[in-house]
Amino acid sequence: MNNTILIVDDNPTDLKLSSALLSKNFNVIESSSGEEAISVLLSGDCAPQVIILDASMPGMNGYETCQIIKQNPDFAAVDIIFVSGHDSIEEKIKGYDAGASDFMVKPVQPIELIKKVNSALQHYTQFQNACTESKIAMETAMTAITDAGELSTVIHFMRESFQCTSVKSLAKLIVSSAAGFGLENSIILQTSHESIAETSGNRIPPLEYEVLSTLKNAKRIQQMGRRLILNFGTISQLIKNLPDDEEKCGRLRDHLALILEAATSRLKAITLMNEMKIVLDCTKVSISHYQENKTIQREANVQVMDDLMIELNDNLFQYGLTEEQENVLLKMVEKYNLKTLSLYEQGDSGDQELQAIANKIAQSVSGA
Repeated sequence: MNNTILIVDDNPTDLKLSSALLSKNFNVIESSSGEEAISVLLSGDCAPQVIILDASMPGMNGYETCQIIKQNPDFAAVDIIFVSGHDSIEEKIKGYDAGASDFMVKPVQPIELIKKVNSALQHYTQFQNACTESKIAMETAMTAITDAGELSTVIHFMRESFQCTSVKSLAKLIVSSAAGFGLENSIILQTSHESIAETSGNRIPPLEYEVLSTLKNAKRIQQMGRRLILNFGTISQLIKNLPDDEEKCGRLRDHLALILEAATSRLKAITLMNEMKIVLDCTKVSISHYQENKTIQREANVQVMDDLMIELNDNLFQYGLTEEQENVLLKMVEKYNLKTLSLYEQGDSGDQELQAIANKIAQSVSGA
């Protein structure tokens, strides 16, 4: 059976255009107002997997419509894609606060529309398949909190953070630690080389990612209703479901701030470690090239001295030297040839010391 898409738009032309694009592959239901859309949903005759919603409509606008839809548990998992003639960050934040998961700007491009609908359908399918597993995981997390207490989660993070050797593993640990408090959360860690996002949910919707990236420059701790934004420079975290209990909420804010303080320090260490690995790799390559070039040069010098000895032996008789003089000259050349080889051997000792230093640095980096 085809997936159902509900399109809500007061503009008949836009409504028909979107419907025509999607009706080839999906079961499309059209609605010309927010009031009509809610009526259709509540009637039980329509159970869409994706809703495409015009932001600006007379009467009940798209934001109000979205809020009402999302308040109904039957449609909480349905992705709502806003369509708007405005492309401002304020408009996108309004859409995110209303409950939308994605955003498109009019005029809608067919390829973009189909791509976003397919992405939303994939999310819906993944959400349905993961519901039971997520419920069990949340119950397990809540049981652990009850048995061990909130502070054990912080201690666990402190201990495990030293085992994190990548930005990705650190991001996962932060998210799982916050989830240990029963908090739905998303996080972005940024370095000069990469930006890593993680979430306790199935995925980070594009609009949520954009909003979180925008809010990273806001004040350090900012609470908006049940949402909490924590900004620690290179780390920004969004908490989506703070408890109503103000005392517990205060404790969790303190725990989360402590975790991010520690995470910031660990992120710096990981970044430094990665940079040291890059420098170490470059050093090893340089040492290898230097040793290769030195070997080639030594062999060339030896060959030059050998050629000199051969040429002297072949031509000494032409210079009218006595046998004794010839022997003195040959011994002198051989003497300085041996001195040249001795200098190369001393250089080899220095090469070994340099390689030993590089190996010690490598051991330190791998053990960090």
